[in-house]
Amino acid sequence: MYKMVLCALLGICLSAFWCPQAEAMVVISEIYYDHPGDDEGHEFVELYNNSDEVVDLTHWEIQWAGNEFAQRGVEISGTIAPHGYFLIGGDFTLADFGVEPDMIYNFDFQNGGSATDGIRLYDGIEYYDTILYDSPNANTLPGDLGWGGATFAPDVTQGHSLAREKVFRDTDEMNDFIELTTPQPDNSSVQKPKGSAQIPENATVISLAGGMAGMNLVHKLWRF
Repeated sequence: MYKMVLCALLGICLSAFWCPQAEAMVVISEIYYDHPGDDEGHEFVELYNNSDEVVDLTHWEIQWAGNEFAQRGVEISGTIAPHGYFLIGGDFTLADFGVEPDMIYNFDFQNGGSATDGIRLYDGIEYYDTILYDSPNANTLPGDLGWGGATFAPDVTQGHSLAREKVFRDTDEMNDFIELTTPQPDNSSVQKPKGSAQIPENATVISLAGGMAGMNLVHKLWRF
């Protein structure tokens, strides 16, 4: 009996240590990195707070990579409400999408096309949330599961975005993300209860069919 209990407890501890977390506190929920024409001023990163508490984003950073992640990224200023959004976008984000960023910054993200690029959120201490897109990962960019990244999100078509399919779930795998033909950024004026969908009903998306085996244009009706 005691051995069974000990083994069960050991299994729980090992599972907690080795298995990716299904939920994370603050995650990247959508990125827009490849605008038709000149990218400057059009790119954005949307964050979502999975917790039940306000999170102070002071000293958190957005970092991005082509050959490697910069040691210092763009420092964020502001707070994010429980189950709320925080939008960091360029000078033209409001004109492009009708949504006012909570913080203005003109990013210079890599556009993919020949090798893996990345964008990640860093809390300034130890926590990362990373999106790696396109392949191959010739520069061995690290994902949240370690060096080299286990999977990669697709390199989206110009004018499309990469969005987390379910904001409340983070497996640290890149198949958490799907390609949106119409970007859907949200700012701090939007709050969604836990368990709600990131993607609007009847949104047109491009998703991975069978992992990296192929990409299909699909129309999905999200029900959660």
